Amino acid sequence: MAHHPFFKRLNSSALTRQQVQKFALDYNFYCRCLLQLLGYAAAKIPTIRSEMPIVENLWEEHGEGDITKSHRQLYINFLRSLELSDEQIETSVPSTATARYVQDLFDICNAGDFLDILGLVGPRRGVLCLSRVRDHLRRTQEIPLRQRARFGILVDSYRGR
Repeated sequence: MAHHPFFKRLNSSALTRQQVQKFALDYNFYCRCLLQLLGYAAAKIPTIRSEMPIVENLWEEHGEGDITKSHRQLYINFLRSLELSDEQIETSVPSTATARYVQDLFDICNAGDFLDILGLVGPRRGVLCLSRVRDHLRRTQEIPLRQRARFGILVDSYRGR
């Protein structure tokens, strides 16, 4: 991904302020939806104890109860540092491509189970959540063997095995 033309331009300061703002606002839309996807995954996990690693991750994302330390607020502060007003942040409309991508993610969530959802949230967050849930499942064996096997495959694929 670091070799993608967009990121090369971003790293070389070849983007205008408006282009960076547009990207940041699109990414803001995606990030807000990502938290919803994590909540969706937690709701679809079949046992309460197994959903706790996801709930803990959501708690951390929300500043552990301190809204000023929430990842959402930190990102809003970043958007403001790009000289975007609160009104621009609140009323921004994502690009067609971003809106479609996020809608596709929600469609997959509606049709799939929690493993499908966790697979969508990305390697960093996905491997953290999956590893924590998998470790819990190894101890408790609360989820059927077929789904436990999918955990191992998914976690190993994130780690490049």
